[in-house]
Amino acid sequence: MSIFGNSALARVFAGDTESAQLAIDSPESGLYALLEQFPGAAFLLGLATLSGLLFYLTSANSGAMVMSNFSSSIPDPADDGAKWLRTF
Repeated sequence: MSIFGNSALARVFAGDTESAQLAIDSPESGLYALLEQFPGAAFLLGLATLSGLLFYLTSANSGAMVMSNFSSSIPDPADDGAKWLRTF
């Protein structure tokens, strides 16, 4: 992500204030607007969306496992809470 951050800063310092204003006004579309300017934009946009979904799902799964462990009586510390509870 630092590569894209540096790219965005380089564009702003080169005088592209429209991209900077778009990122300020609508932060959720700032990354996509930057990625549209690279070759292979469709691939990069899909990759960015997929990686964002994977980060979200990984965090959600970790949170569900922690809540399952907190709300279960687990005799062995090496075990996790019930999978049905994590899914619920």
